[in-house]
Amino acid sequence: MPASASRFITLALIAGALAACRQQPSPTNNVAATPAPVLSFAGTGRDRLCLAGNRAAFITYAAAGDHNCSVRGTLAGATLTADGDAQCQVTVTRTGDSIRLGPIAPNCAYYCAAPASFAGKTFTRTPKPEPVTDLAGDPLC
Repeated sequence: MPASASRFITLALIAGALAACRQQPSPTNNVAATPAPVLSFAGTGRDRLCLAGNRAAFITYAAAGDHNCSVRGTLAGATLTADGDAQCQVTVTRTGDSIRLGPIAPNCAYYCAAPASFAGKTFTRTPKPEPVTDLAGDPLC
């Protein structure tokens, strides 16, 4: 057998062995996870809040300009804990279609550009979901 044919067979065997060693994809479940519906709430002016399952976010603006407070995180009971900052917790009180935010804890002041505040802000559920975005237009929920 010519040397080139021998090399070809050797390469073919190596390629076959490597293909057999490759990890086969795991079977997937064809049932796609259904994302939680997004509920949106409007406050005064441009203030907005959204809920999606145990996720929540809000943005509130100062009376003039673009100074704002923006927090996104996990909602457990009546407490919204900011993503990546367990020390920032916001009290959230929901009554029917209305949500009221509690005072700004010192650990949450970082999320507000003075003179903006979220303390005591109230939001009412919108009839249809609306986009809730930050100042740059990126979605919060």
